[in-house]
Amino acid sequence: MHSTDLPEALEYVLNRPGMADLGPGPRMNILSRAEIDHTLERVGVPHDVTELIRALLLLWNDHHDAAHAIVQDCETPDGNLIHAILHRREPDYSNARYWFHRVGAHACFAHLARQVEHFLTAEENPSLLHELVKKGQWDPEAVISACQRVSKDRHQVAERVTLQKIQEIETRALLHHLLTSEM
Repeated sequence: MHSTDLPEALEYVLNRPGMADLGPGPRMNILSRAEIDHTLERVGVPHDVTELIRALLLLWNDHHDAAHAIVQDCETPDGNLIHAILHRREPDYSNARYWFHRVGAHACFAHLARQVEHFLTAEENPSLLHELVKKGQWDPEAVISACQRVSKDRHQVAERVTLQKIQEIETRALLHHLLTSEM
């Protein structure tokens, strides 16, 4: 399911047993904030994106308040995107929509759309593909709606798991973007 090549230490952070929930968690086997900080020191991420990567990894490991403290005053498209994902997982769907609106057409959305298209084609899920990727464009609003739909119906286990996998693809795409983009 790896949509990008990430440094081994970041793979370790992402590949914890159990997938990140669509909601706030917490789940078992998350890393502590100290372990995440130690990982970032070992990876040596570019200084200008360290805090954004820290926020994304904290969010992935269900440290929502710590992640929010980092992104709440970050008025960049990258910061707004992490902020939007955080509120989607909270779940505060209207606030997530607000922050996704502030993101606009993010630089990682094209890559994300391709990765999700590949994944959902392999999963033979054309209906969700057409919902989330419209004319080759990633639709974060549709992701919010899908997450909201499965949160209301606990019987939609298969779609919940699929959305959790898409959330991982989204996290990986954003990490790859942060590590490779010129700031």
